[in-house]
Amino acid sequence: MRVLAIGGGIVAVALVATATFMVVRSPDRDPQTSSVQAEDATAKVRRELPRDPEAEAQVDELVAEGGIVGERRMIELYRRWAGQDDKVWARRKIIDALLAHADKKRGMKLLLEAVAGDETPVKDDEVLAYAAEQLQAYWTDPAMYGYGRDMLLVQRDEKPRALLAESLVDYTAKLDESADPEYQLRTGLASDMVDVFYAAKDEGSREHMLAGLDQLGGSDMAKLMRSPDLADVGELSTARLRVDATQQALADMDEALADEDDADWSGMLGPLRELAGLDRDELEERLAQQQ
Repeated sequence: MRVLAIGGGIVAVALVATATFMVVRSPDRDPQTSSVQAEDATAKVRRELPRDPEAEAQVDELVAEGGIVGERRMIELYRRWAGQDDKVWARRKIIDALLAHADKKRGMKLLLEAVAGDETPVKDDEVLAYAAEQLQAYWTDPAMYGYGRDMLLVQRDEKPRALLAESLVDYTAKLDESADPEYQLRTGLASDMVDVFYAAKDEGSREHMLAGLDQLGGSDMAKLMRSPDLADVGELSTARLRVDATQQALADMDEALADEDDADWSGMLGPLRELAGLDRDELEERLAQQQ
């Protein structure tokens, strides 16, 4: 786990320290999980939109021109065209061009610079979802994956942070155990999501990070971060698992001891039968009192 000097104080440190355990233990963790968003990135950008052929041709000219001047001009246009439906396809071309840079690290930095100047709220930015989808191609290179995680942690602007988080989460959540042994990447990224949650200032961005944590299997962590007072510990999946396991164990023991004549067991049978007979809410309450 990497440690950064960011906001969140003792609470953030405590949550990060437990992230790996809770993600690994969560019954919701599924290596085949797809995006938790209502629509995936592809669906968002493929809806019917007007197109501006002149804008797209302008981008093609800048791509052909190349060089620093062309890059700066594309970044400028990406920002200027924000929020214009007829420029969505042209902006997609800019994303593709920047990510096609021979130097992947520079290509990523140029893209982050471009999206940082787009003031569209994260939740309303359909082009951002496309950028996150295209950026996933970078993560197949382990060195770039590590670099992407580092860049995620040092971002100061909400939009680039959200872009990297969405892209890394969508990519990592699809890895099976053969590609991610013991889900080390998944749990490491979940810890990063806790860090960036406390670095984010905008509530929409914070919810974006929690959705990513949910997607990685850290639903308990996300619940704790949404409700730090832990008013209802029974809502946590780990608590539900413990209740289920306890009920089953008590039932099994009660059945095994039911015919036991040894006087040494006689004092245990009453309490065991009492616990085994509790309903779920009563058992949750009893377990919560023991915390």
